[in-house]
Amino acid sequence: MAIDDPRRQIDAIDARLLELLAERREAVAQVLAAKQAGGLPLRDADREEELLVRRIRQGRQLGLEARFVTALFHEIIDHSLRDQEGALLAPPVAGEDRRIRVGFQGGDGAYSHLAASLHFNLPAEQIEFLGCDSFAEVLRRVEDGECDYAFLPIENTIAGSIHQVYDLLVRTDASLLGEKRFRVEHCLVGLEGTRLEDVRRILSHPVALAQCTRFLGGLGHCRPEAFSDTALAVEKVRETGDASLAAIASEEAARRNGLQVLARHIGDHDENYTRFLAIAKHPVEVDPRLPCKTSLVLATLHQEGALLRALNVLHEHGLNLTKLESRPRPGAPFQYLFYVDFEGNRADPVVARAMAALREATSFLKVLGSYPVDGRAPTPAPTWALAEAAAAEPAPAAAAVERMLIQVRDGLLGGAELFVCVGPAGRAALDDAARAGRERGARALFTDAFAAGPGNAGAEGLAAAARAQGLAIVRAVLDRAGLEAALQDADLLVVGGRELHDRELLAAVGRQAVPVVLCRPREASLDELLEAARRVAEQGNRQVALCEQGVRTLAGRDRRAFDLSAFAALRARTNLPLLADPGAAADSPATLAVLARAAVDAGADGLVLRVRSAAAPSPAAASGTAAGGTANLDASAFAALMARLFRPAAD
Repeated sequence: MAIDDPRRQIDAIDARLLELLAERREAVAQVLAAKQAGGLPLRDADREEELLVRRIRQGRQLGLEARFVTALFHEIIDHSLRDQEGALLAPPVAGEDRRIRVGFQGGDGAYSHLAASLHFNLPAEQIEFLGCDSFAEVLRRVEDGECDYAFLPIENTIAGSIHQVYDLLVRTDASLLGEKRFRVEHCLVGLEGTRLEDVRRILSHPVALAQCTRFLGGLGHCRPEAFSDTALAVEKVRETGDASLAAIASEEAARRNGLQVLARHIGDHDENYTRFLAIAKHPVEVDPRLPCKTSLVLATLHQEGALLRALNVLHEHGLNLTKLESRPRPGAPFQYLFYVDFEGNRADPVVARAMAALREATSFLKVLGSYPVDGRAPTPAPTWALAEAAAAEPAPAAAAVERMLIQVRDGLLGGAELFVCVGPAGRAALDDAARAGRERGARALFTDAFAAGPGNAGAEGLAAAARAQGLAIVRAVLDRAGLEAALQDADLLVVGGRELHDRELLAAVGRQAVPVVLCRPREASLDELLEAARRVAEQGNRQVALCEQGVRTLAGRDRRAFDLSAFAALRARTNLPLLADPGAAADSPATLAVLARAAVDAGADGLVLRVRSAAAPSPAAASGTAAGGTANLDASAFAALMARLFRPAAD
């Protein structure tokens, strides 16, 4: 057939690609040898960015999409780094004449088992995994020499810390030597041929049941029952042979027990991760070039400021604190042990000096171990300017008051790089807007969250479009019910319009840990905007940004004038990040581009921009103004504006 010849050609090209990747891996090994011989650091961020820039340019000359080339070489570079890091890790050590033994709590196919398999990553003939009934038994087997390693969960992004493991760590002489972040994906598992309507009882660990409440709530005919372990619950279903019995566990646990997956992705949250710790009887020295974390437990005298003085030691030595957990101190009512994680290797002289100073500031100090970090920061994507044009040094930033930084998924609002929120000009262009935004350097996706006036708080497909392009999800909040819905997936909340004066809503937003943007209504003063920010912050949420959308004019209810002076006035009164949404004050794409550049020059940390679909526009959109009076850009105008914003002008 005519299709066979091109397919054979594709197969030959794919085979050559694999051969070239293998050759590249050999070259990477030579680079690592040179780094080791010369005492060079493992990562060279400038080299990584420069390599990506060159590959993107070469790809464009060959007709390849920039996003595809970026994703491809991100993975290639990250794989090279993983290879180099793996070569520097101390290999797992077993006892004489036997396989490495790793103990975990639970049964075959438990999440702990799956995560341990990924962490140690050894052939089956070299490693043996031993399930235990309890966390304490796992540690005991390591201390007694029955297991070479223990593998225990320490915290979950939904359920929080596993306190029982924390309490065991302070009592053991074993040492931490690694960590693994594992994504938890819950499935409903039953006997082969079972229908969902046949199920009457669902077994699982209490935490797993609590993480699937929405799914379970929709099964009015089922009764959840707590069990000691997810994988053991699957074994129970298999042993009973009862079609009315099901379990919540991993798909792998179902496969290992010959059971059927009745429903996938049943958890309440998509971003469900558990962090595990690998533990050995004796500490292992970590190569100083590997990104490392140190965990310790401490106690201070029961005096005012004692804990602050201890933690300040880390600050004075430039060590970044990543976790602080308190637990009751046995035998001392209302006194606490503090578990601390910070970035650094205890073999580093700076860390050693910090530990010496910390011993003087504490009444008890135990270092649990230093170990390589899992979840290394990926190779940074090159800025749009570097990828798009001949490299020009960015203009030096003017000296200014240090601004508050807000982490929004993988972007920073208030940082050195402009934070752009992109959205469609109408609902039809959601995927197009997301794709165009990511390719041009945007960080977040919205639909009508920044609507200049009453709008709908949600949009179908927003989460899928945002996650597909790696963008943060922006949701509007109109009331308390809308807040609960938005919190399911929002990375950034938006409150504006009449809602800015809703004290109960502002207080509720202030009790959340999700960043929020407060949009200035067209009739509101800057004092009212700052007062709303104060009400949010006083409830605990200090991740607040302000957005200028334009003020009311005499030209009519739907017309606005963009208040550029607001940025200078706000910058003099607050260090909160500032966003600019000039669309409602612009009557054309050209005016919108001018106002956007002017807002950045005036001090805006980010922009809100709307992009039209490449599909045939509506009559209203053809002029670059949506029906509601909000100006927008077509793809080429958006690309030109982003290039201008991220690159210094030629003049």
